[in-house]
Amino acid sequence: MANVRHATNNSTAVDRVWLALGQMYGSPFAEKFGPADKNRAGEWADMLGGLKPEQVRGALTKIRNGAMPLYELDLPRFRQLAAGALAPKIEERTPDT
Repeated sequence: MANVRHATNNSTAVDRVWLALGQMYGSPFAEKFGPADKNRAGEWADMLGGLKPEQVRGALTKIRNGAMPLYELDLPRFRQLAAGALAPKIEERTPDT
């Protein structure tokens, strides 16, 4: 399966991530990060390189479910969340009962 870096060669994957994050966070996201211009898209494409599309979708799902408020969101944390390096917040964990 193609990784995210390959898909972002035409920046469509980064555009989809940007659109999804903008829809979740609204105008505060645009104020914090601005538009997904070519420079920013390249930066995100580089950092998300090597991740599978399922990992990126998983990170977006975690964010949608409250795993990361906007004030915590940045590119390295998004990548860590996608790669599984960030544990879900306590409220999201399933009890072992």
